[in-house]
Amino acid sequence: MSFSCYGLYLADLSVFGDVENELVVLASVMGQNGGVATLSHLKGFRRLGVSTFDVRNVESIIEMVVQYMGKDISQWRKV
Repeated sequence: MSFSCYGLYLADLSVFGDVENELVVLASVMGQNGGVATLSHLKGFRRLGVSTFDVRNVESIIEMVVQYMGKDISQWRKV
């Protein structure tokens, strides 16, 4: 997947709640090395009331999956 088109599909909050929606978007954006979008979604995840501890754990899990898939994450910024 070379780009993310999530607005139309994830705008319907009757299926996923805000936190679940952000989990899907964050994993998608981070997996594509989304740079600025990743930082925005990490901060947005915090604004939804998710603790810093939980956000860092989710970020670590996504990084582990991305590394397992053979992608380089050495240039990724941390929140």
